[in-house]
Amino acid sequence: MLGGRVLTTVRTGRPATNRRGPVSRTIALPPRPRRGNVGPVTKDDESAPDPLDEVCARAESLVGTVERERLGEVTVRDVCRYAVAVGDDGYAAVARADEAAGRPVVAPPMFLTGVLSWADGPPEGELRPDGLAARESPCTAGLPVRQVHGGQAVRLLAPVTAGTVVHAERRLTSASRKHGRAGDFVVLALRTDYTDAAGTPLVVMDESVIVLGDDDGE
Repeated sequence: MLGGRVLTTVRTGRPATNRRGPVSRTIALPPRPRRGNVGPVTKDDESAPDPLDEVCARAESLVGTVERERLGEVTVRDVCRYAVAVGDDGYAAVARADEAAGRPVVAPPMFLTGVLSWADGPPEGELRPDGLAARESPCTAGLPVRQVHGGQAVRLLAPVTAGTVVHAERRLTSASRKHGRAGDFVVLALRTDYTDAAGTPLVVMDESVIVLGDDDGE
């Protein structure tokens, strides 16, 4: 052994000048790798925790937990602004006419479910890369993942009128990991029940959120 390299002697049949018989040459061979030595560890070899597993673990601990919130009183201005935002240009004129005549002002059917948050909202710099506030991401905070909306089913149980004080009960109903053509993802199923101050059901919304891995950190 010399400098970590094995020396071996081989015989060649080629005669050397002024010498009789074959020539002996010493050749240095590279060391054999030790058992289990497969070369330097690369990034792909490192075992890092899977963020989607962490999302599932957090979600499973929250399934069934109910979050109750008083959203506040629906105003004519709120529903008119919503109508303008969704392109229902004629709604505001009808709503203002009903208000002036003392008639109930009925909100657009999807008004309650179309409002992501009734709070003032965080500064833009505090939003996640996917545009959500930490409040809307209890299962993904601090993880290199992003969320997209999967879909929703809405049941309209009673008209929502201006002056109604709305309450909401939210719960995570299930979490499941799935595999698609682009890789693994997690489906979070949520339910929100909207009621008035007396507890009368107004709207029920079932929705799904898709959580995707974000290996690039974007």
